[in-house]
Amino acid sequence: MTFSEVPAGLRDGEGMTPGPPARSGGGRQGDARHYSGVLVVTESGAVDGCADAIDALEGVEVHLRHHETARLVAVLEGDSVAVHQQHLERIRAVPRVLMAGLVYHYVDENPEGESPVPSDGREEEGEA
Repeated sequence: MTFSEVPAGLRDGEGMTPGPPARSGGGRQGDARHYSGVLVVTESGAVDGCADAIDALEGVEVHLRHHETARLVAVLEGDSVAVHQQHLERIRAVPRVLMAGLVYHYVDENPEGESPVPSDGREEEGEA
């Protein structure tokens, strides 16, 4: 299914709970790194073949294969939302992939700087 085939109410997020708004920090365009979690559903028995094909795509990495439910979890990495849209379209084009949907998106506006994840204090104490 392409974006244009999605009913208009779904395209504009009708009935969905919005996440926090994206920050538009002060860096130059292209400074931010985008990371997304994607759920992929395959035909039964196609998990390994689809996972291998998806894992071979640049900017995409498969992190979980669940054979019983024919599902995969992949992480996309790129420098823009447009890149992620391209990644999703390439995943959806893999033979025997039934569905690929974005379930999480994070923008790191300072990828070369300090981590936004708080430290548990071990690093300061030399226990890292």
